[in-house]
Amino acid sequence: MAEDSGKLSRRSFLLGRFLGGRSSKSGEIGTVDGPTRYPVADSGSGGSSGAGRGQSAGGAIPVFRPPGAIEERAFLASCDSNGACIDACPHDSLVLAPERFRSAAGTPIFDPVSQPCWFCDDPPCIRSCSTGALVSSVEPYMGTARIIEQTCLAHQGTFCSTCMDRCPVPGAIVMQSGRPVVNESLCVGCGVCLYVCPAPQNAILLMPTFQRPTPESGNG
Repeated sequence: MAEDSGKLSRRSFLLGRFLGGRSSKSGEIGTVDGPTRYPVADSGSGGSSGAGRGQSAGGAIPVFRPPGAIEERAFLASCDSNGACIDACPHDSLVLAPERFRSAAGTPIFDPVSQPCWFCDDPPCIRSCSTGALVSSVEPYMGTARIIEQTCLAHQGTFCSTCMDRCPVPGAIVMQSGRPVVNESLCVGCGVCLYVCPAPQNAILLMPTFQRPTPESGNG
């Protein structure tokens, strides 16, 4: 899978450009729940609210939401797109999704290619949200990173620990025999590793989570 993933245009995926049509293709990627199947593209079909992390929610295009984002359909129903979370972000990481993101258009996302989520302590984006779309009671899980060994400098014999050194989550990336390895049980999908990777062909594949929980209560 890693070899095939390295051939994909990460920027095209991250910007949602090949998620526009129907496809029966699927791939495999590790999540905190272990390896799971994920749909590459099926943005027009319905889905079950009981879908797991590896399944799209109601056919929604998967996007990188801010930390604390609730289940996608509940998020879209709650978010009023007032930009409070965008204004509160100290790193200018959040933007409004463009029209090509369909149902997600006009709601806050981040593009890890341009500016990742730097995973602040006590995230101000969550504190600024008054609608319940972002809540502190939800695990701040935005996605999962995978290292593409074929393009990783360290995996190809050159010393490099940039992704581990810059990762804001202690233990999410560790060095094993001089090579970085993602600890999928700790990775939150913030995209910092992708943003800082110095390899000529970026060695990080970042996948957004396809399903988030709906909390019983809001912030506080």
